[in-house]
Amino acid sequence: MKKLLLVLFALLLFAVTGCKKESINNASGNDPVIVTPNPLCFTAEEAGATVEMQILWYSQLLDTLPNIEYSFDKKTWEEFTIGTTLITLENVGDKVYFRGNNPQGLNPTYDVVQNDTFICFKTNEKKIAASGNVMSLIDIKCEATSVPRYCFVDLFRETSITTPPELPATELAQGCYEGMFAASGLTTAPELPVTTLAEECYAFMFSGCRSLTTAPELPATELANSCYIWMFNGCRSLTIAPELPATTLAGGCYAYMFENCENLTTVNELPATILADGCYYRMFAGCNSLTSAPAILPATTLTTNCYQHMFNGCTSLTTAPELPATTLKADCYSMMFHNCQSLNSIKVHFTAWGSASETYEWVEYVAPSGTFYCPSELPQWFNSYHIPEGWEVVTF
Repeated sequence: MKKLLLVLFALLLFAVTGCKKESINNASGNDPVIVTPNPLCFTAEEAGATVEMQILWYSQLLDTLPNIEYSFDKKTWEEFTIGTTLITLENVGDKVYFRGNNPQGLNPTYDVVQNDTFICFKTNEKKIAASGNVMSLIDIKCEATSVPRYCFVDLFRETSITTPPELPATELAQGCYEGMFAASGLTTAPELPVTTLAEECYAFMFSGCRSLTTAPELPATELANSCYIWMFNGCRSLTIAPELPATTLAGGCYAYMFENCENLTTVNELPATILADGCYYRMFAGCNSLTSAPAILPATTLTTNCYQHMFNGCTSLTTAPELPATTLKADCYSMMFHNCQSLNSIKVHFTAWGSASETYEWVEYVAPSGTFYCPSELPQWFNSYHIPEGWEVVTF
């Protein structure tokens, strides 16, 4: 009988411990196998800050919700129900941590065309700091180095976070950080060390972050279509644009990138020599504090829409970058310097005007007097499509 009891006890022990799955649903917090180093963390900077998660743009394509847990001590983890669980950090300095096991990303069915479902955090108006590794939301061990497509789209949009978590991934995918911090209370940006980008990977990432004063370094040299589109659009406290070292561009890569950054005063040289359609479209449009542009835009072969609206509305700009291209392309300079009311110097190298589209109203509403430098072969026509009326022409 005693032997039988020992056997039964052994079987019971095996059933309880030996077959345990490596699941993150561990309310006891005693599982030694599952350790989450440096999980995503929120720290209250003001008493009463709240954190929840919500589902936006509900779609029938959503089959399952991401698997998320939270903890106050990184030891005991509880299931976090998206759309229901609300955490209140009552005191300044209180913390809550998040982790998940979602290798396909937080939004595996997201479809930008159909405005599909995505998951994001929601906070109240109380200031709160984010820190830790954002990858803990998809990999509880924080070992993953690649981000799935549209994984973190709009994750912190319109939250009151002032600092970002770490973004250590080395391999990006389409739209993975799209709108991630848009319109949030962010004052500092995370490091973005990746040098090879994916389509739309940083699209809208900091758009509307009015308190963001400094942009991160952007060392990428291999770009992708729309990779930086709208990235800092409307960042009204941003004063200096980061260096952009890529020499070969992709379609729409810088489009709208700094549009309406009203306090932007300084931009670095733009060394690209190989352009793509719409690559600089409206890049600095509405930057009415910008006083100087890059000395030269060195590309000699243009593409469709490449510089269209690039400096439109830069009312403080006085000198245009030198334009060495010798032939024009459809809409290449269209509206490029439109409403640059202080602009009084332009130097071009093309020898013939194209149709109306290439330079459509490109110098409308510039300064009433200035100097236009051009090859002697270029016909001297004066209007908003060609040489500004009232300007002196100097040929070479």
